[in-house]
Amino acid sequence: MTVVELLDERPINNVVGTVAFSPDKVIYVGGDAAKQFTARRLPVLRRYFDRKGLTALEIEYVQVKRDSLRDIIEKLEGIYSANDDCRFHVEVTGGEDLILIGLGVLCERHPEIELCQISSRLRSLRAFSIGSEDGRRLDVSCSNTVEENLLLHGASIICADGSDCIPGGYVWTVEFMCDVMLMWNACSKGIREGLTESAPNAWNKVVSQLGALDAEQGAREDRNRITIASPCFRDSYLTGENGDLFYEYLCFFIRSNLLDCRVEEDDTYIEFKNDQVRQCLTKAGLLLELKIYMICSELLGPRGGDCRTGVTVDWDGDDDFSAADKFRTDPDDPDSTVDTTNEIDVAAICGMTPCFISCKNGIFNAEELYKLYSVCERFGGGYGKKIIVTTNSSHSLGSTRPHLLQRAADMGIEIIENVHEKSDDELTDALALAMALPKAKLPTA
Repeated sequence: MTVVELLDERPINNVVGTVAFSPDKVIYVGGDAAKQFTARRLPVLRRYFDRKGLTALEIEYVQVKRDSLRDIIEKLEGIYSANDDCRFHVEVTGGEDLILIGLGVLCERHPEIELCQISSRLRSLRAFSIGSEDGRRLDVSCSNTVEENLLLHGASIICADGSDCIPGGYVWTVEFMCDVMLMWNACSKGIREGLTESAPNAWNKVVSQLGALDAEQGAREDRNRITIASPCFRDSYLTGENGDLFYEYLCFFIRSNLLDCRVEEDDTYIEFKNDQVRQCLTKAGLLLELKIYMICSELLGPRGGDCRTGVTVDWDGDDDFSAADKFRTDPDDPDSTVDTTNEIDVAAICGMTPCFISCKNGIFNAEELYKLYSVCERFGGGYGKKIIVTTNSSHSLGSTRPHLLQRAADMGIEIIENVHEKSDDELTDALALAMALPKAKLPTA
């Protein structure tokens, strides 16, 4: 089978037909110069299709004159006559206008030509032709993983799922998930009634203090064990600013078997349960990310989607970091470069629709909106969903809240506020709505 794709600026529009039909050959038709296609687009497409398992796929490019309808029709006629099993795949917004007109002329001449089109929400594929009934739904599906979507947009994943700080990344055992739920309840609801400040704010203060301890003792053989002089521990942490709060949460962590603390005359020893718990108790915003990741994973599982957390993306997809290393050691070296990178708190995808979720467990400003917007524009292909989840937004945003919410709405960013006050069901429903997820597939008997 041969599939013809009308070249479009949106990368997703350029692969749907090939992903759906797994043909032997794909022919791209566009107004780009052949050299430009070969140098800029072909390497990205080849890398993407190889990752999809289409290693034997033949990729051909046919350049047409953008301003010549005659040339376009002649080129399309040539493709059709040379590939009698040819399927032409057209997106609603894909392809250049004059090429679409030329395709219409070709279909009038050959009513048997079948056009394929994906729905506006990238969920289903339909077939159209002049010679038969329009809008016939095809029994094919198109989907990407988070990594495949980034590859399609020319990027690559540097690290994800905790692999930058934990060997092998997070291991989602039942015990760890229970620990996350325990810590999330403490972060969102507090450890007792009567605390004068909000639970997320109290959590951030205590975890930031533990994080400072962890950073101070960075070069140590056992990463989960901190040793600090007892007088310093008492003066700086137990009796200093927020000392009562720190002591109360420390006792809670000990009772919950998340860490152990032993204060002796000379030294104090703090030992975390494991690497993963240490990360949660020393990085203030991590727990919200893991909570959102867990819910997204539960949402996407029955829908055949994919989800990753803590994704650091290299924009140009270059896995060779030697040039960046050169810049750090010798910025004047002409062979050195600086890679553009971004961290995505939670990256998810259902079908072909990517979602980018930013998690804010503290104060943030409009700059965060622009970061999320630029990431989604670059890696969402015009179809991505932009979502921010926040705790205690009235405190974190203050008087700027109305203006920031309006700016987010103008930028197409959905903000889910005060998630610490929502039940799991409410948060699940809010995320499913913001991600525009289809209904979950019911298990077959």
